[in-house]
Amino acid sequence: MEDIYVNLTELLKELKGMRTRVLYDSSVVKDLFIFQYIIPTFSGRDVYIVIYSDTIYYRFCRRAEYLMFSDSNMAKLLDNINIIKIGHSNEINFGKLYAFIEHSTPREEFVALMETLRCLDRKSVLILYSSIAYIMSMLDEKEALRLLLESYGILPRDITLFGFKHLKTQTRIDYYISDLYDVLITIKRDESSFDYSTYVFEAECQLSDVCYKTGKLKVENGRLVQV
Repeated sequence: MEDIYVNLTELLKELKGMRTRVLYDSSVVKDLFIFQYIIPTFSGRDVYIVIYSDTIYYRFCRRAEYLMFSDSNMAKLLDNINIIKIGHSNEINFGKLYAFIEHSTPREEFVALMETLRCLDRKSVLILYSSIAYIMSMLDEKEALRLLLESYGILPRDITLFGFKHLKTQTRIDYYISDLYDVLITIKRDESSFDYSTYVFEAECQLSDVCYKTGKLKVENGRLVQV
């Protein structure tokens, strides 16, 4: 299979209406990828971000506030996103609170989340900032698998989905989740580089038009740039 070097923004445009899983080894790169690439690319659509726990939301805000401070256009983009928050507090720092799910049992949280996602428009963009596998890992495995299959089945058919998972975390349910995505993107540190700021991304389409695309990224002055 021939490797194709591709512009990341152009690649994201091709993922409209597809379900993409992103594996990463740096939380900084994950956040910059969302803020600097996904959100701007789909700024013409309704963007929803699912965040699990107040602690994760705090870190999400810290990164976003840094970018908003240095980029006024970014502040405008982030103020238009829709937040779906699971936690103890319904307070948000920016954007619009589309739905708040108060902490309860893992099953109740998951069912409430699915009822929320069921109502999204098929042209919208859904970013699972917090992995669904985290919630499901606290459930019985058979029940988790059943709910997993149901959850991806109720999502609008043409929704643009991005799910994230750290490369170092692996649950039994993760093996099933990967098969539910159309595209797999891996972003990891470039081992051939002499510094720790260069990353390589690889995109593999798992549909009939199988393809493999790659490129390099670098963290410079708090921003993620393609090299």
